[in-house]
Amino acid sequence: MTGKAGRYSELLDAARRAAADVEDGPRDIDGRIERLLERLRLDPGYLLSRITREPRNVVLEMTLRCNMRCRHCGSAAGKARPGELDLDQWLRLCDDLAAIGTRVVTLLGGEPLISPHWEAVSRRLSELGIWANSITNGWTLNNPRVADRVAASPLRSLGLSIDGRPEEHDDLRRRPGSFARIERGIALLHERGFTELSAITCITRANLDDLPWLHGCLTGHGIKRWRLQVCVPEGRMCRGDPVVLQPADLLRLVDFIREYRDRSTLRLGAADNVGYFGGCEDITRHRHGRQRFWTGCSAGLQTLGITSDGGVLGCLSFPAEPPWIEGNVTERSIREIWDDPDAFSYNRKFTPAQLGGGCSSCHYARLCRAGCLSSNLGYTGKVGENPYCLELVKRG
Repeated sequence: MTGKAGRYSELLDAARRAAADVEDGPRDIDGRIERLLERLRLDPGYLLSRITREPRNVVLEMTLRCNMRCRHCGSAAGKARPGELDLDQWLRLCDDLAAIGTRVVTLLGGEPLISPHWEAVSRRLSELGIWANSITNGWTLNNPRVADRVAASPLRSLGLSIDGRPEEHDDLRRRPGSFARIERGIALLHERGFTELSAITCITRANLDDLPWLHGCLTGHGIKRWRLQVCVPEGRMCRGDPVVLQPADLLRLVDFIREYRDRSTLRLGAADNVGYFGGCEDITRHRHGRQRFWTGCSAGLQTLGITSDGGVLGCLSFPAEPPWIEGNVTERSIREIWDDPDAFSYNRKFTPAQLGGGCSSCHYARLCRAGCLSSNLGYTGKVGENPYCLELVKRG
């Protein structure tokens, strides 16, 4: 495996293949977008029909148990799910994922480092040639024994959830001292030679102004990558929470990303819920292949999420309940679920009729398909309506 496989966002093969028909230089983004939109006008299924459907990027919820009760937790983690997978089931699942083309797996929770199985699962994935990452809240990393285990593991990178200055971070995490424990954990990991560290920040109104400070802090701690994602009102975070960004706030976030991206030593990028068109094509973009703009959500097309009790979702950020659960690996194999022609129909069988709100009349709708579908559920309760699109924000 190469370092390219460890990137958090991976462009749909459809865009790469479509680019074969568009040979213009990289600066002709507007022209390429318009030509692709014209193809989609003539054939709405053009892009989806050209996708190589492999679950290349999979997120495993190792446990729903967590040592925090974060105010913004999308899965409302705390207690373990009933019937969480045992080690043999996890290892069989690893084998099955390798067999259907998975390339990158991210171990999440809950808090993955308190799962009894994360080390064995990461080891099996590594043996299968799959790049294994994990993301942690960092609470246990100040324990030298935990740092030892991470440093000795085959994890290719570890993401740290860091959400602002110490006071804002601790408030959002609802555990005083959590920022300090992360800092101690970073130092312990560096001492042990584990330096492939990333930071993931959920952007709220409480930390938006502190991003320059946080950039300096992360740089000083030797963090290599920084992903910024908008905090979505789901799970414990309700839509009326005063720290939830309003759509117009995204303009300030985009300005920050543009200002710091090219001059930073960090690999700074936006998650899939920031973008998409209207002059912001360079913000939410995929970084391999020739297309350098958003080409739609990959849930159920090239990504999967699997809950700790075996539930299969197009994205782990979807609610772990019907109709988003497509099956369970304790009842059907992951291949059978993936190959089911009726699975993930919200994305695999997309039509413009699914769009609502401003998305229904947007010039880019057939290409964008309403942006990040799981975020849309948090914003509006509908996958096809995204009021946090920058194109809509700019239209006012």
